This record gives sequence, structure tokens and C-alpha cells, in this order.
Amino acid sequence: MTETWATLRGRRHCLCHWGPEDGPLVLCLHGILEHGAAWDGVAFTLAQQGYHVVAPDLRGHGRSDHAGADGGYQLLDFLGDIDSLWPILGPEPVTLVGHSMGAVLAAILTSLRSDRVQRLVLVEPVVPANSPATDTASQLTAHLDALATPPEPVTLVSVEVAAERLLALKLTLSPQAAQKLAARLTEPIDGGVRWRLDPRLQARTTLSLSGGLLDRQGYSQLLQGITRPTTLVLGQDSQFNRSEDLQLLQTSLPQATQFTLPGGHDLPSDAPAGLAQIIDVTVTQEPRP
Repeated sequence: MTETWATLRGRRHCLCHWGPEDGPLVLCLHGILEHGAAWDGVAFTLAQQGYHVVAPDLRGHGRSDHAGADGGYQLLDFLGDIDSLWPILGPEPVTLVGHSMGAVLAAILTSLRSDRVQRLVLVEPVVPANSPATDTASQLTAHLDALATPPEPVTLVSVEVAAERLLALKLTLSPQAAQKLAARLTEPIDGGVRWRLDPRLQARTTLSLSGGLLDRQGYSQLLQGITRPTTLVLGQDSQFNRSEDLQLLQTSLPQATQFTLPGGHDLPSDAPAGLAQIIDVTVTQEPRP
């Protein structure tokens, strides 16, 4: 894996790369609290088959800049960043892959920017929830409280301790991979290291899939507007796939090819080889531009 940097809407973003630059381009979007290198197992396999895989650290994640006091982490913020990445990737349409929240971004971009996408792969996509039965004053109070008292970053004694945390969270990681990943995802400070991830992302009151712009019905309409070949990949043991959400996806994407892989919600880590194979199949079964 190599890394390059791109300034997107005034913020530096780290882009993870695998494979030859002249290979068919696969753009992978990670989920919330993840990072571009989370695609390493999938991307390494694809790179061996000649693909060029690019996976950005989304704003506030990985090594990319935080949103800052004047920025946010709403749906439109992430969409705007990725939409400004197209000129850097080149003129050819891409195979767009998204996991979890990244799948929401990928689906919306495919619906609205179909000229930039050749085919779409949605991995464990989440669906915007129905608006909670909470009065407006309570919602605004929660947002104001989160803005007034943002969470502090967690300080760890060492990179080794960070690696132990990662091993506990991702059982498929090897100790060597966890150590390498911990070094990438932390930065040194007095008294140890801290995660580079913006702690604001862990305060869910500051994060909304809808950002006030999208409800379930609106999301369904966007999915129905997708004209590119679409593949839906679900985890056999995932606890995120509620029956009502799966029904919305299947109703809104009747043309989609569906696969199920062994594993939970985190399929890029749980089943990287199987996921890479599915991505390859979606490309080779469709004519390239």
C-alpha cells in the first residue's frame, strides 16, 4: 500500500493506493470510524489481479484532516469531498465500492453522478432510520451540548497499547498487521499517543446519515434512480440487516445481484478474499468502458 495526498474542499485527505496505476480503477469508501487502509485485505487481492484500488481516508478519519470548528460530518460534507475527488481520479468511470456508511455515499453518488460510475458494489449498506419521536427542542439541545463540549481524544501509553486495542476490536488482524495499523492511526503526544480519528465522530449527535436532507423514502427514491449494474453483498452473521431495511433495499434495487458471505457487518475484514472475488466478478462480467 502506498499513500498520496489530495486537497479536497480545503482539507488534506490521505488516499491509500494498491496495484498498478494503469489498471482498472476501483474506488472504495469506508464506513464510519474506519479508514482507507481497512480495505487492505480486499485491495491487496485485487491489486494482484491488476486492479488499481484507491481508498481515501474520509474527513476526520485515518490521516485526513479533521473537519475543524467550521466544518461538520453530515452526509453532504462527505458527499462533497468525494465529489471533488473525481478530477484527481481521471476521466474514466470507476467501479465504486462502499461499506456501511460508505455504501450510502456510494449509492447516492452513483444515482446523482452516473457518468462517473461504471458499476456499483454495496457492502453491508445501512439505511437511514425513521425520524425518532423526539421533539425539536430536545434534538437541538443535544446538538448544542455536543458542540459545546466536544469529546477529548483518548490518550494511550504507546503504539503497542493501541495495537492491542485494535486486536481486541478486529479478531482477524494479525499482531504484525495491528502494530502497523496502530502506527498509522495514532500520532505521538506528550505522555504517549492518541488516535488521529476526530473524537467528534464518536459523538453520534453530531453525525447524521441524513443531515436533515434524507429520509427513508428519499433514500429509496435515490436508489431507484441508479442505472448502473449494482451488486449487494451481505454478511451472513451481520446484526445490521433488519428485515425492513433489506426489504427497502430489495424493493428499491430490484435489478441488483445479491451475494451473502460468511462474516458479520465488517466484511472487508471478515471476508476480504470473498469480497475481492465478488468485485472482480462484477467487473469481468460487464464490458469495460
